[in-house]
Amino acid sequence: MTTLWYSYLLLSAWWWNGTPSEGAVPPHDFHASMAEIAYSPESKAFQMSLRVFTDDMEDAIRPKAANSRITLSNKSTVHDAALLAYVQKNCYLSSNKEKLGLWQWVGKEVTAEVVWLYVELPYKGNFKDLSLTYKVMFELFDDQVNMANVKTRQGSTKTYVFKAGKPSTQTLQW
Repeated sequence: MTTLWYSYLLLSAWWWNGTPSEGAVPPHDFHASMAEIAYSPESKAFQMSLRVFTDDMEDAIRPKAANSRITLSNKSTVHDAALLAYVQKNCYLSSNKEKLGLWQWVGKEVTAEVVWLYVELPYKGNFKDLSLTYKVMFELFDDQVNMANVKTRQGSTKTYVFKAGKPSTQTLQW
């Protein structure tokens, strides 16, 4: 429980920290991401917003890029396909060990410190035996911690914590 609380405090401080208006971003001493996932009955789709450090995401998609220099930007869509492919591979919903489908791109917001990725997954099936696999940045950092806040059908939010070196799939409570 202490580890979970410590992780929550670190991520909360990171979550609310403002971004610098100019200049280089100092390196960060911890590696974390946060996802918000909810099902929209109106659009019949899961919607996810994923927040990660910009420099970490640039490093993660660099192997798929044509050049070794990647700079994510709100003005450019050149890396959007690589971002989507990375999310589809490393963060997905499944039922009975089968992916529900592939996330569809909605958009992104990039700052010097963090990038928000927005995706959705059309879904009309049942909510029994749903699992979340969330291994974003696990291939890069052995201290990576990922938190997923999942809004249930009843309107409450359940938080799931995923750590590098531990199981990257958890059953969701809907």
